[in-house]
Amino acid sequence: MGPGTQRRLSAEFNYSDIEAATNGFSDQKLLGKGSHGCVYKAVLRGRHVAVKKPSKGFEIGQEVDNEIEILSKIHSPRLVNLLGFANDTKDRLLVVEFMSNGTLYDILHSNSRPPNWDWAIPLIKKGKLAAIYDPRTFPLKDPMIRKQLALIASKCVRSCRERRPAMKEVVDWLTTLSKLVPLHSWNGLNNPCMMVETMGRPVELRNTRFGSRPQGDGEENLNE
Repeated sequence: MGPGTQRRLSAEFNYSDIEAATNGFSDQKLLGKGSHGCVYKAVLRGRHVAVKKPSKGFEIGQEVDNEIEILSKIHSPRLVNLLGFANDTKDRLLVVEFMSNGTLYDILHSNSRPPNWDWAIPLIKKGKLAAIYDPRTFPLKDPMIRKQLALIASKCVRSCRERRPAMKEVVDWLTTLSKLVPLHSWNGLNNPCMMVETMGRPVELRNTRFGSRPQGDGEENLNE
């Protein structure tokens, strides 16, 4: 991350400007709410943004501080990135990129049928990654890494939610994979283990379903 990116991600906004841009945090500007606060839409410095206003409480305040610290270190076109924050005696606000395609709740509870990715698993097992893989997403050199990441991703979007892995299981897989493959094979990307450590969530490495580097094309790994 270059110095310019770091400054842009850490921009500080005036609380009064955000309050005015959200019409005093009115319901007309409300995008959604959860147990930790509300999110509002606004236009700041000529850009459409989303403003997260956390709930009151000391523990919530600590979580907001941790969230700012973590998100300030991450920038990706595939993530909703942190643009800045606002400090005030009343509230600490987070300003993030605005996504115009609706909320996750809207997508999950819409009447349209969710996409079914089960068809991808047989292709991955047969090594036909070209049918589903966009090299612009993760330009990885090692074919074994590509295949294992594709398998993990396909399991996370199974149509039957009971068959999707828990997040701890996914982290265990990624951590094990990162320790089995030389760092240069990640082609300059942060490997999963480094990303977990950066985010302050150390993971205990334990025996998973691919506890050793796969032989051949690795079809035996992550298969059920």
